[in-house]
Amino acid sequence: MMCRLRPRKRGFTLVELLVVIAIIGVLVGLLLPAVQSAREAARRMSCMNNMKQLGLALHNYHDTHRKFPMGWAHHIEDRLTGTGRGNCFTTNHGAGDRIGRSPWTAMILPFLEQGALYEKFDSNYAINWALHSSWAGGRENEAVWLTSVDAFKCPSDPRNSEQDNLLNYLGVSGGVEYTCWNLGDLDSVGVRGLDNDGVLYLGSKTNIGHVLDGTSNTFLLGETKYPRSRGQDPGQDNYLGWGSAGMAWNSVPQTAICATARDQINTFYPSMAPGQTPSHAHMQRVFGSYHPGGCLFTMVDGSVSFRSENMDITLYQTTGTRADGLPVGGASE
Repeated sequence: MMCRLRPRKRGFTLVELLVVIAIIGVLVGLLLPAVQSAREAARRMSCMNNMKQLGLALHNYHDTHRKFPMGWAHHIEDRLTGTGRGNCFTTNHGAGDRIGRSPWTAMILPFLEQGALYEKFDSNYAINWALHSSWAGGRENEAVWLTSVDAFKCPSDPRNSEQDNLLNYLGVSGGVEYTCWNLGDLDSVGVRGLDNDGVLYLGSKTNIGHVLDGTSNTFLLGETKYPRSRGQDPGQDNYLGWGSAGMAWNSVPQTAICATARDQINTFYPSMAPGQTPSHAHMQRVFGSYHPGGCLFTMVDGSVSFRSENMDITLYQTTGTRADGLPVGGASE
């Protein structure tokens, strides 16, 4: 009787196994950037939706009050008298009712389905730009100030996981700085963000009729990645949120909720390396985002568009102003 030999089962050799692993690694390497790109595209779309919501809320406010809300307020502008810096406003914007003190972010809360939060907002302390126990009234708005409002947060910003009250969208106060003061560059005396040729600025009362350059040609809001955040500040009690308005120290008013389209998008100054805590100048003069290549802007007409960080600087600054009389593209020709 003949015996049949069973066929031997052949497995992978070590070389074949390594080849298969290498092929899988290459495929994963090719697929991962595509997945990351798709996720960023989704986050950017979500961010764009936030900016459309904010633009719509600002327009609903305008329809109700016949003007856009004030960009921001400050209670000490009278202290500029006698400093040589002048005073281009005749009233103290910190006095009076809720509308007299609250920043644009607080004023549009009812139009973002946040009416209950709006009612809790104490306008007497809306000027505090940071949370600090040593400042009088600094914690009066703490519970509201620390509340997360998704419409104010860009999903691409990694700080979302460490700061609930993050603000990624600033009002555009203009395109060239210090026209209000007419004293040129005042960096040496610390005056920043006081442009008033945009739509949202210190004490602003602008309406659609003031936007002579055209609502589709003028910035209303822009993305930011520069405000100090909880993770950037070592003490974690000196940082910005959506409820911040004017800076709290009693020297000169400086904005924490609006910025001027003065310096190129995503700019880092030579004295500052990426990753460092942004300076006050960054917060008030530079727009930028964690989206590759530029950032989003809401126009006065409510549309949202992406602007490249390589955009012509003069055209960029012109788009930040509401009534300079220059046509689209004319400033760069």
